[in-house]
Amino acid sequence: MKRLLPWVCAAAALLLSFQGLTLGFGESDQGWSGAFYGQAVRALSWQDWGAMRPEVELYLDHPPGVVWLAWQPSQLLGHGPLAMRLIPWLCGGLAAAGAACLVQAERETEGADPWPALAALATLVHPAFATYASLPDPQGSLVWVGVLWACVAARLQRPGLAVAAMVWTAWMDWPGLLLGAFLALWALLNKQKRNAGIYAGSTVLLGGGILAWIAALGGLPALWAAFLHRTGATGFLSESSTPMGLVPSLQAIAEHHLWGATWPLTLLGVPALIWALRQRSILAVPACVGLAHIALFLQGAAIHPYWQLYAISGLSLLSLVYLPQIPALMQRKGLRLALPIVLLIGLSLAGARSVARARVIWMQEAPSRAMLRITGQALAQETEPGQRVHSPESRLPALAWHADRVIVWESSEDREVWRDGQQWKVAR
Repeated sequence: MKRLLPWVCAAAALLLSFQGLTLGFGESDQGWSGAFYGQAVRALSWQDWGAMRPEVELYLDHPPGVVWLAWQPSQLLGHGPLAMRLIPWLCGGLAAAGAACLVQAERETEGADPWPALAALATLVHPAFATYASLPDPQGSLVWVGVLWACVAARLQRPGLAVAAMVWTAWMDWPGLLLGAFLALWALLNKQKRNAGIYAGSTVLLGGGILAWIAALGGLPALWAAFLHRTGATGFLSESSTPMGLVPSLQAIAEHHLWGATWPLTLLGVPALIWALRQRSILAVPACVGLAHIALFLQGAAIHPYWQLYAISGLSLLSLVYLPQIPALMQRKGLRLALPIVLLIGLSLAGARSVARARVIWMQEAPSRAMLRITGQALAQETEPGQRVHSPESRLPALAWHADRVIVWESSEDREVWRDGQQWKVAR
């Protein structure tokens, strides 16, 4: 039963996010990211594997794994939402299995144990997960699955597998480097000096390799600009704009968190994290990765609510391991039996709410993004496949996605697109 439990959790996770798998890219932020990355996947077909995205200078502040990973399904399924979401969706299920395996490895209890299943469920019920687990964006299940399975491998003292999971995570997004640093620290505190050296050395090599790849494509200026505005040294839109500041950033993060239904578990996760740190438990690592990511890039976390997924899920997971350690709860037989049932019902209701919230985000309208879709469809009707389209508006891969055309921004005599107030028009 213990071996079967993680895969039952995986199946539950896949069912939870299944309804969004084939939905079209809407006009919300979810639709913007889907179209953005979708156009980047198309660019791999037009260009080569060295091209991470079209108009590479715009978004060359991320590792390339997300785009490269979505390229293969698109060759089988075509360029559409299903191909873009398929692997992130599968990784959502693997993340649930990883959470259950991690808690099982750490608790080492005899007989039936409901807490690994509850911990796995707690990682899924935040609306950020239901929304972004099937979104082709790196801050969802693609990173979280790597974090959890790297911790499982490290706990079982399989450094090779842990490094493989670290490579996966870092190639998806930058928190993978934080993961390597915290795994090295955990191994050092647990007197695994050899493993600590492996994790630290791998982190340095990974970071250096990704930076070298970005530098080779000329993306270091974009990376530095992204670093400045995500840390809050500059404003989000440009170096001349005003940074949000500490208090507004924290307020924005708190507001994003409040649309999660697991805030009691998150609050309990704070003393649970202190307990885990004292125990030198591997369970502290996922939460530390998420919290460090927010602390280092506070303004970025305020602008990108899904960045909180790692911290909130990590703290919730910790709290459900910490609860059985509280004598006042576990010494009373009735409470010891009732508590998992109450939590199961509460987390299930939270999961239903998460899916409902996710659907709103999938389908909500945003006028500026709607105009991109409308303009793209007009371009598709009035131009021929393979024709280059010129636009004075810079860097709008989402428009190119909806048009299925190559959009260029250098001086050109090709067909033009321009903005007249809020209205996009196609030149005759």
